[in-house]
Amino acid sequence: MAGKFVVPDKMTGVVLGALALTTTFGQLYKTQAYAMNKAGIVSTLSYSRIAFALIVGLMLGDAHPDIWALLGMGLITYSAWKISQRA
Repeated sequence: MAGKFVVPDKMTGVVLGALALTTTFGQLYKTQAYAMNKAGIVSTLSYSRIAFALIVGLMLGDAHPDIWALLGMGLITYSAWKISQRA
């Protein structure tokens, strides 16, 4: 059912390697942040990826979010902000 495996060219290999390094260091720093700070503060900062995903999606040609998606993102962001106030 799946297509044949194709060996990636050099540029694709470089991009995949850079992606692997970036995500590895990102995970290491995130783990370090949990070790050095309160979990409530660090976890609320991870919700910022919702905004980044929206921006990157729009740049790549995704459909604009409807009002319900925007309200949901706003509610999540507001909740994360309130949690960080208590932490």
